[in-house]
Amino acid sequence: NGSTNRFALVPHNPTLEIPNGLSIAAWVKPNVLHRGTILNKSDGNGFEFWLDNNGQLEFRLNRGTNGNTYLIRSNYNYSGDLGKWIHVAATFNGTEIIIYVNGVANITKTYAPFTIGTTSGNLILGALGTVQRFNGGLD
Repeated sequence: NGSTNRFALVPHNPTLEIPNGLSIAAWVKPNVLHRGTILNKSDGNGFEFWLDNNGQLEFRLNRGTNGNTYLIRSNYNYSGDLGKWIHVAATFNGTEIIIYVNGVANITKTYAPFTIGTTSGNLILGALGTVQRFNGGLD
């Protein structure tokens, strides 16, 4: 609800380990230009989707073992849409990562086939662990 220090945590369950592909979609209404996490399951490996403090959307897979190899940043900059609802999505199908903004593909990157690493971390909405808390509306 945009309140300070609010986020949701879903405890780890093996059914949340999604190695071959996934889609994340959300309505976001950022209050400020900041690094605010939309959704992540990234304790070691996994996935992360957030608004960056430079105004871009960032989606990353397998940071723990691959660093920035599977990182993609949008061409879109949300700084002009503060206080407005924006529909954002990130998808991965085993070889291709796409970020969508308001239903339109914004950027695509293709890789050799790979899988999302398994992780025992929790699924967290609105924060990265307990940091990078989202400031605004998230639905």
